[in-house]
Amino acid sequence: MFNLPRIFLISIIIPITIFSQIGLKLNLESGAFLSVSNLTENSIQSVFKLFGSIDYKTKFENSNLQLSSKIRPQFYDSEFHSFKYKLDGSYNYFLDNLVWRINISQTGDNYDLYLFDYSYNIFLITNNLELNASEELLVNLYFGYSNYKVNYSNTINSSYFFVSALANKIINNYSFLGFGIYVQRFDTESKLTNLNLSSLGWKYGPQIKAQYMRSFLFDAEYKFLIYNSNNTIFPSYEHNINLLSGVFLSKNVSLFLLAEFNFIRTTLKEGLSEENPIFYTPTQNENELYTKIAYKFNPTFSLYSKIGYFRENMYLDEYKLDGMNFLIGLELKN
Repeated sequence: MFNLPRIFLISIIIPITIFSQIGLKLNLESGAFLSVSNLTENSIQSVFKLFGSIDYKTKFENSNLQLSSKIRPQFYDSEFHSFKYKLDGSYNYFLDNLVWRINISQTGDNYDLYLFDYSYNIFLITNNLELNASEELLVNLYFGYSNYKVNYSNTINSSYFFVSALANKIINNYSFLGFGIYVQRFDTESKLTNLNLSSLGWKYGPQIKAQYMRSFLFDAEYKFLIYNSNNTIFPSYEHNINLLSGVFLSKNVSLFLLAEFNFIRTTLKEGLSEENPIFYTPTQNENELYTKIAYKFNPTFSLYSKIGYFRENMYLDEYKLDGMNFLIGLELKN
């Protein structure tokens, strides 16, 4: 049943300041979850979420280093909860008109469901070369490697190499427009109890990025990726959308819209089953669309509400974890 008291947030404010190079942030959220999936027993239930992070930053003469750790436990009324974490490290080196960035991250997610247990782990290393070719042109070259492992009754191991090139036209001090290409080479293997399946192929296509930061914030990126593998035929493709937009309604009140979605269509070769998820690995495993309105009381404390839709890619077509969230939250940071 819907537990009304848990809709409202109960918080303990513990402001902590260690020193300027360490940042701490804590978000507590509570509210209602309207499920449209078959992984939760109740269609409407209460939910509690915690987001905690710690960041360490240090500067050198021509470079800087940043390390971060994030945790995200989530609890629902039904016999379901999840725990997510991310360990991240980045190093940035600045030389005249060139910036080199390297990032290494390890992400994990564990779902405790009443039907089954499900977990994934992602290792990712990326390099980014950013060149100020002229006053009006900024060139970005990304390349990297990722290893992805999913565990449930079926174990999936996936690895891929990628490269992304983006040319950004600087319109003014507040905005730019970029066009480029994304290419990925992947190798995925699925181990069933009595059957091993594999998928080897490419994802490639154009990408566009736009950003404006003055009277309001608009940051959007779109990729159209054609999918070509030993198990698929044309048309197989993916739309990947990332959008962050926001505006300050007053000195203390802000309104934001966030969208992160990938839409996938695959056409399998004759004789292959749509039930097996091995044939496609999406670029991102979390999809969400929500609005957030926040009131900032001071630099360390904010109160906000969020309404939106989310969907987790479970790699199992017969199981879906998606629904609407109606949340009240607070944010503490030093």
